[in-house]
Amino acid sequence: MTAPTCDDTLTAEDIHRAVHRLCQLTAHLRTSPHPAEAAVLLGPLLDADHGLITRLALPLREVSRLLAQHAAVPWARTVASLVGEYFDAADAVDQLRQPLHNALRALEPRTGHGQGSGSGVCQ
Repeated sequence: MTAPTCDDTLTAEDIHRAVHRLCQLTAHLRTSPHPAEAAVLLGPLLDADHGLITRLALPLREVSRLLAQHAAVPWARTVASLVGEYFDAADAVDQLRQPLHNALRALEPRTGHGQGSGSGVCQ
C-alpha cells in the first residue's frame, strides 16, 4: 500500500465514500467470514503509520487545534470544554490500537506450531 498524500482536494463526497466503505466492512464482518479473511481485511486498519486508528485520531486532534486557533480570546467555557473533549476522543481512539492488534493476531492463521493435537500454545 502506498502512503496517502494530501495533494488532492478533499471533498465531503470523499469522506462519505470512506464512511460507506467502513459500513461495508462492518456488514461483511457480520457475515462471519473466515478468520484469515477477516485478518486480511482488518490489517490495514491497524497499520501504525497509515491505519484507521492513526488516521482517525489525527483529525480529532486537528479539530481541537482548529477550535483553539479560531476561538475568541479569552475562551468561553464551551470552547475550552470542546477542545478538551476532542483531545480526549483522540486519546481514546489511540487506546484502541492494542486491543485491536490483539484481536487481529487472534484471527490470523497459525502456521507450524500449534497444528494438530495440543493446546495450540507454544511455551
